[in-house]
This record gives sequence, structure tokens and C-alpha cells, in this order.
Amino acid sequence: MIYETDTRKDFFWSGSAWQESSYAGGGGAPTGALYVTTAADPDLTAEKVLGTDVIMKGTLAARPAAAVAGRLYFITDAGSERLTRDTGSAWEDIGDDWDFVTGKPSTFSPSAHTHPLADVTDEGTLAAKNTVATADIDNDAVTYAKLQNVSATDRVLGRSSVGAGDAEEIACTGAGRALIDDADAAAQRTTLGLGALATKTTVATADVDNDAVTNAKAANMAANTVKGNNTGASADPLDLTMTQLTALLNLVTATLKGVVPASGGGTTNFFRADLTWAAPPGAGGGNATKSHLVAYAALSKTMTNIGTAYVDIYAALTDLGNDAHLIDFEGATDFRIVYFWDYVGTGTQQVRWVNKADNAEVLWEAAGFTADQNPGDSGWLALPAAFSGAVAKTIEQQGKSTTAADDPQPKGFRIFLR
Repeated sequence: MIYETDTRKDFFWSGSAWQESSYAGGGGAPTGALYVTTAADPDLTAEKVLGTDVIMKGTLAARPAAAVAGRLYFITDAGSERLTRDTGSAWEDIGDDWDFVTGKPSTFSPSAHTHPLADVTDEGTLAAKNTVATADIDNDAVTYAKLQNVSATDRVLGRSSVGAGDAEEIACTGAGRALIDDADAAAQRTTLGLGALATKTTVATADVDNDAVTNAKAANMAANTVKGNNTGASADPLDLTMTQLTALLNLVTATLKGVVPASGGGTTNFFRADLTWAAPPGAGGGNATKSHLVAYAALSKTMTNIGTAYVDIYAALTDLGNDAHLIDFEGATDFRIVYFWDYVGTGTQQVRWVNKADNAEVLWEAAGFTADQNPGDSGWLALPAAFSGAVAKTIEQQGKSTTAADDPQPKGFRIFLR
């Protein structure tokens, strides 16, 4: 039942509509009775205002127009049930959503508290652990960003300490990085500037440049030896002694230079053109020495810058054995000169024996040569006219070269008569 204050009448709900109520005996309702009114009534003391003290309900279509601030109305439409409030000019929803709560604080300061693990129902297996084991980490789960920072640039992770253990930072220079990022060994050799020899374990003949192996690069040799091979077959070079070397040299022949056979000793034999040692035949007449060996020089001398014109070889020497050779040619018809001469220089060198008093009188002049004359040999020749008969003349040796700066070394001569 409700009491309508503007008409001052009571109404009750018949089940389908509100109907006015009539009281027997008249006189109206007592002012202290409990009424539900549509608005506050100054004549009543215990009324309940509809929408303020009592919540109205019904369909959205039946909701009265907004006019009294503070009234509440519950909408009963299926699927749209909700409580609304009259603001005096409009109805607004009052929901259970947080947004509809008015006067709420803008922030909430949480207080420290704990919960036993048993209260957590959706925890994983890690919840009960204090540390993470290797098996607890998925493969590929630890990214580079998850690793600790390295201490400085130019570092790689590895281990240089002895034995197994934790990874360590290893210094890596720019040169090291240049090698690490090379695709293969060939690229690394290029980075290092290495050549083809870098891939070899031994050096082949083709790997050595011509003329690259100097004497200093060869193995040291024993004193007084020469490089050779006396094995009779192809073999590595050997250091041969002088005795071994002599055994390899050719014997001298009528056309071939070489070594002479052993003399057999003695003081009188000489080596003949027929390649034998023999005693000189006797010679007669004359006032000079009648020995077949009539003159000799046995001194080695260096002719520095010998020049291109004939010069005396032993001009500065005064002993008979080297300088002035007085020879008595009486009774002789033939002569022979054997001499020794080390060729030093680049020109064509030449020697002769002349009359010391008149160099135009030439006993013998050798052909030009460009190699050592050890020995040079005139062979047996007839005496020139200027030296035939009962004559005695002083003979001297002279030499020259087509290159003035040559420095040959005369080493003596022998003159024979017969």
C-alpha cells in the first residue's frame, strides 16, 4: 500500500493495478501510521518515500520520468537487469562494476603480507626451488642479452686455464679477429700475407729461385777441399781432398791440358813433349852453361795494371835466377820455353822472351790467351837467326794485355836448348 501525498489518498496493489483504498468510519489514516509515499509529507511522521526509502522496480518502459533526485529504480527486463538512480534530471545506472563506485580512492597502498605455497594452485615446478639447475633451462632459452656483459672490448669467451672450469675472457687483438672471421685457411694465409711455401713441409727444387743459394747458405766445408763427386755415379756433392781431386783430373796430352804424371823424383829429369820424364841430353861448345836447362825464373809476381805495351816482368829483380839470364847459344839449334802464368783480368794477355839489349830480337812470343797457362809451352822450335851461332845474349821475359787494368801473376819459366 502507498499513500499519495498530493491527493492524500491510500492506494494498494491489486495484483494487476494500483487501486484507491477506502476506510470505514472515515476520519483518514493516522499520522503515525507506516506509509509508502511518492514524496515526503509534512503531516506524516513514519512514511517511507518510494524510490528513496523504498526501491521501485519494473520494466524500463514503466520507469517514471526523472524528477526526484535520489530515487532508485530496478529494471527487471530480462538480460538488462540493473539498478538506476534519479539525478533529478536523468536516470543513471548504478552497477556492480568498479567504474560505478563513487567516492573510491585513486590509489591503494598495498601492505606487506605472505601466502603459504599451499594457497597457490597454479604454480609451476620452479616455485618450490631455490636455484635453477641446468635441466630447468630450455635449450636455446639463454639469449646473448641474458649473458653477463664482458669486461671490455676485444674479448672472446673460452678457457685458457688448465683443466675444465668456468668460461673465461680471453684477450683478442684486432689481428686475431682478422683471422677468426676468415672463411678458411686459404683466407687466413692471405690475411697474414703468406705465400705458397706456407702450405709445404719441405722445399722442393722448383721452390728455390735460380742463383738464390749463395756460398754462405751452403754447408761449411772442411779446409782445403772442393765440391765434387768422385763416386762414379750421380750423387750429392762431396767435399773432396786435393788427393781426391787430382785423381779426377785429366792427364796432360798433346792436345789436352791436365796434370802431369809423377816425376819419380831426382833433380835432373825434365818433362818432355812426348809426356815422359827424361834426363836432358848433353850439349857441347860455348862459354855458357852447357846444361840443357839454361835459364829459369821461379818467383811469383803480381803485375798490377800491366798495361797494353810489353813491360819487363822481373825488371826490379837483380838475382841471376830471375832477372838477367845470360845464355850461350853456341852449338844449339833448338830451344824450348815452359812457363807458368795465372790469368787475372778481362783482356787477352801475351808474353815473350827478348834480348835485353835489343828488345827487337825476340826469342819467342806466345799467342794471346785468356786463361791460366799452367804450364804454357812453346814446344821445341828452331833458334831464330839472331840467336844462332857463337853468340851469348841476356834474355828477359815481358808481358802485356789488351786491358791495361789486368793484374796477372807470372810464376816463373824454364828455357831449354839442344
